Amino acid sequence: TQAIKRLEDELGGTLVIRNGRNTELSVLGQQLQIHFEKINQARNMVRKTAKALVSGEISVRDLLP
Repeated sequence: TQAIKRLEDELGGTLVIRNGRNTELSVLGQQLQIHFEKINQARNMVRKTAKALVSGEISVRDLLP
C-alpha cells in the first residue's frame, strides 16, 4: 500500500477507492491499468522477439520493414 500511496502522490490523484474492506480502482486507476496492460503486452512481444533472435529462429532482416 505504500507503493500505491507514493504513486498516487506522484500522479496527484487517487488510484484506489477504499471503502472499509472493499477497494476499487478510481477512474485514474482504471486508466493507469489500461496503460500498464499495453506496456506489459509490448514487454512480452520484446521478450518473444529477443528469444527468437537469440535462437536463430528469426534474423534482424526479418524485423526490418
